[in-house]
This record gives sequence, C-alpha cells and structure tokens, in this order.
Amino acid sequence: MTIDPFLTGKAFDQRAIREMSLAFESVCNGLGMRDDDEANRRLVAEKIIESAGHGMRGATLCAATIKEVNAMSDNVQEPAQSLSCLNCGHAVPLPAASTSVDTLVICPACGADLGRWGDVKES
Repeated sequence: MTIDPFLTGKAFDQRAIREMSLAFESVCNGLGMRDDDEANRRLVAEKIIESAGHGMRGATLCAATIKEVNAMSDNVQEPAQSLSCLNCGHAVPLPAASTSVDTLVICPACGADLGRWGDVKES
C-alpha cells in the first residue's frame, strides 16, 4: 500500500516516501480501516504527509497519526481479530492479509511500536 496517490504536488525523496507509505499502511491497519474506506484513508494520508513535512519519521509518525485520527474520528471500526499490546494490554487489530512484512504494528491506544508485521505474526 503506497501513499503516492496522495502526494500530488508534494516533493519528498524516495526514502521519505517509503517511510510514509509504511506509516500509511501501519496506521490504516492499526485503525482497522477497510481498503474501500477512501475518506478515512485520505485523512490518514494527509496527516502523515503533514507530519512528515515537519520532519517526523518512523514509529513516531505512526503513533502521532493514530492518536490524531482517533481524536478526530469516532467512526473507525476495529476488526474482530486482534493482538494484545504488551505495553498497555489494548487490543491491536490484525493487519490485512496483503500487509507488507515491513509494516510497523502500532498500538492505537498508547502508540507503542510492537515491531514489524513479519516478526509479530510469527510470534
């Protein structure tokens, strides 16, 4: 899942675009967004692009975006299957089957980085 369609008119280097795409996938999965949830996906992309433009990267970018979107949106639904956050015990939605193994799994409650999906799903 890439953030490229939302970058029209924005200038970022390839590394930043890759990090934003991984954050985009992590946040959308962490919030349990469906692939066809265009409005919420656009909101997530805009928040990621805005924060990345201010220099935010990695797990901090994911956690900040999740917290901001959660504060703004009451209609994001979590999927039935989840993991438990080792930090706070919150239920963390499982990413979609098509999720990249490099996607970070972030707790939507406390923002803890639970690791790469490839590592998390093996444990």
